Amino acid sequence: MFGLDNPSGVSVMPPITPASNPTPLWFTNGGAGLAVSYPGQEWFNIVQAELLAVLQEAGVKPDKSKLNQLAVAIKSIAAERGIELTDKLGNSSALAASQKLVSEVNDNANSKLAKSQNGADIPDKNAFVKNLGLVETVNKANNAVPSSRKINGKALSGDVNITSQDIFDEPITIPDKADLNTYRTGGIYYQPSSA
Repeated sequence: MFGLDNPSGVSVMPPITPASNPTPLWFTNGGAGLAVSYPGQEWFNIVQAELLAVLQEAGVKPDKSKLNQLAVAIKSIAAERGIELTDKLGNSSALAASQKLVSEVNDNANSKLAKSQNGADIPDKNAFVKNLGLVETVNKANNAVPSSRKINGKALSGDVNITSQDIFDEPITIPDKADLNTYRTGGIYYQPSSA
């Protein structure tokens, strides 16, 4: 890359005129009432200034005999300002996570979400239940009859078939000539018939 170096040039870049069109236009060969596009000195000066600025930014001295200086300059700038990788978590907007860090974060998340944990990683289970809106459900469950409890020897873990004997136990024999007014507990009573 090198600037114009023949006697037709001047040593100071002429001033650039204000933009006449807010939208970039493109070159044409003309036709249909449109003249052939011509860049003019200003366009060439702008392109040359931009290219020389890239070389300057990279610290590359223009050399007319080298045709790869723009590529060298771009590689140098990219390497200098390339994205730095990090293996540590943080808030930097200039650093990028390395593959190692991404793997570690992923492995850590997988271990926290392992099915075998089943909520063991929840530090405040009461707050978790509250956040899910299950406090009333848990309270009802706490007041429920435990399935290990039995009534008349029948476990409450399934359907229970209750008969009159479950309610009143066994029929109660009333002795002959007993005062029936003394029997106040509900149940089934009977007196054997006289033979």
